[in-house]
Amino acid sequence: MSLLPRSAPPSGSLLEACQRNDLDAIIFDLGGVILNLNFELTFGALRKLVPHLPRDHFVGDRDQANVFSRYEIGAVTTPEFIAEFNRAYGSTVAQGDFVTAWSQMILDMLTCPGKTG
Repeated sequence: MSLLPRSAPPSGSLLEACQRNDLDAIIFDLGGVILNLNFELTFGALRKLVPHLPRDHFVGDRDQANVFSRYEIGAVTTPEFIAEFNRAYGSTVAQGDFVTAWSQMILDMLTCPGKTG
């Protein structure tokens, strides 16, 4: 779970932090159990940017490319990941375009009770 506080880390429970409006985002990555994810949408968006991107490098425990595995476990930052991706596939995808493509997998997210916007 990643908690991204606005300033100091929130004290108390996660619900209390939500109620105090201390969090910008809460992201659970549990393989699509909590979040409604569609990896095919991200693969399709990336494939538009890099037509030769092999599908088996993108998903799958056995054949997934190291560049994706390292990002998945938090071993590299987003800019490092994009730079590694561009080196690995001989591409020049800009960070904004990459982030937009990568974010296509998130279909909907949970929100804190009573929180809007």
